[in-house]
Amino acid sequence: MVHISSGLASLIFGTMPVQTVLISAVLGRQALTMRRLLGAALTTFGVAAALSDRLVGQAAGTDLWIGIAAALASGLVGAVCSVLYRPYLARYPTVQLSGVAMAASVLFLAVQASVDAPPIGWENLMAAPWGIVAFVGASSGIGYITWLYSLREMAATDVTLFLALAPITACVLGYLLLSEPLGIGLFFGVALVGAGMWLVLKIQ
Repeated sequence: MVHISSGLASLIFGTMPVQTVLISAVLGRQALTMRRLLGAALTTFGVAAALSDRLVGQAAGTDLWIGIAAALASGLVGAVCSVLYRPYLARYPTVQLSGVAMAASVLFLAVQASVDAPPIGWENLMAAPWGIVAFVGASSGIGYITWLYSLREMAATDVTLFLALAPITACVLGYLLLSEPLGIGLFFGVALVGAGMWLVLKIQ
């Protein structure tokens, strides 16, 4: 997000369903079918359509490619984790596993933050809007736990399809709460995402 627009970052991260389908097939967790691959691709095209008006004017240069690579890596990590979580979720309680995963991420971030300059400084932390910080933390934690519950009950390739609804939901909330305009691409995006999800999730 430092190097590219939020719209482009969301679009690239939206390739996570396709990445999940491919990784799941490579690891032998789920057979690669044309229906599943096409459905995941349709959701990605839906995200692109929904965010089409926000992808204009993206600056070029080295920063662009750094941002693209980081966004792709983010989607890849999410796809790999979604596929590899399943055996552990079948064996251990979801909330406990979520706590262990979050603790591991905090330790990793603590090490990284220690070498990241410049330091925030305690005086700046004390002045932070802690209500917002608490809300973001709580909502992220709840979202992560529900994500793991979903991965326990459904295939990772099916669960990741729902990520395509995130940018669409953000567009709608932006319209309702911030009076942001709704582009016509959003409606095409909703149709494509819905078609992709139906194709993959429909009863056999």
